Amino acid sequence: MNRDGLFGLSVIVLCSALLMGCASPAPAPTAAPPPSAPLPTATAVPTATRAPLPTSIPTSTPIPSPAPTATPTAQEYYRRAVAAIEKYDYARALPDLDQAIKLKSDYADAYDARGRAYAGLGEYDRALADHDQAIKLQPDLADAYVNRGTVYAYKQDWERSIADCNRALQLKSNHIDAYLTRAFSYAGKGDADRALADVDQALKIDPNSADAYNSRAKLYISRRDWERALADVDRAIKLKPDLLDAYLSRGIVYMNQRAYDRAVAALSDAIRIQPGNQTAYYVRGLAYKALPDKEKAIADFRKALELARSSTDRKLAEDQLKELGAQ
Repeated sequence: MNRDGLFGLSVIVLCSALLMGCASPAPAPTAAPPPSAPLPTATAVPTATRAPLPTSIPTSTPIPSPAPTATPTAQEYYRRAVAAIEKYDYARALPDLDQAIKLKSDYADAYDARGRAYAGLGEYDRALADHDQAIKLQPDLADAYVNRGTVYAYKQDWERSIADCNRALQLKSNHIDAYLTRAFSYAGKGDADRALADVDQALKIDPNSADAYNSRAKLYISRRDWERALADVDRAIKLKPDLLDAYLSRGIVYMNQRAYDRAVAALSDAIRIQPGNQTAYYVRGLAYKALPDKEKAIADFRKALELARSSTDRKLAEDQLKELGAQ
């Protein structure tokens, strides 16, 4: 399951990790940055497989009336919405989930998915309401507890987040996402040892979990252990080339190593995966500023300001623009 960037640091947390690394710009490494992990591309349909179009319709052949379009079922709306969520397209998922719930008012999974979409858009109160409803409809739905715990973690309500993860693990003892979300909350409380133990447990359950490697990288970042962080990030991207948050992690590591060109490449990959990611624009702006490339830095900070949802994120972008004389 895609954790919707749970371990993506907020802009303000990113800044706290970056300030020491880019306070005084240093020359970028002369070595060329390694090529970015390839992003999945759409597979073209071979022309030979396409049915040829008729050049004309014989007048003697009656034109059939178009077949009525079947209305999608609640399950079909749900599946289409989940596919959008997995691509970080939360706004597109919402109308389909609304329809799924309209057709099936007791659809617990649809409420839970809509909560994920709202959380992805930063609408945490709506997300909590939907997760509450999912749990009310299906009290043994482990995913709903994890997803509600994720929202509590976003709101820095660590105790409630941990409690929800504990409940999920009672229902499903090998729930990787429960371990990873609880690890995030333990880290938020400052209990790095418990956080690392939970991530290691997730990797024991699934040694090929890209999310777990990326989560461990975040813990190493918090300890400023850049080499271990980078090793885990690279492993995560190898396992899951479209893992948005891993590219953000990679960008943070390179920023702190003062490898600004490489940071730009990593953050550009994040933007290709999710063009509306405010954090990626902001941190790439810091990288351009450190190179220095003033014009590109200004463009990224302006985009970050346009995408900002919170007053904190807006102020951070505004301060950078002011410092560069662009406001």
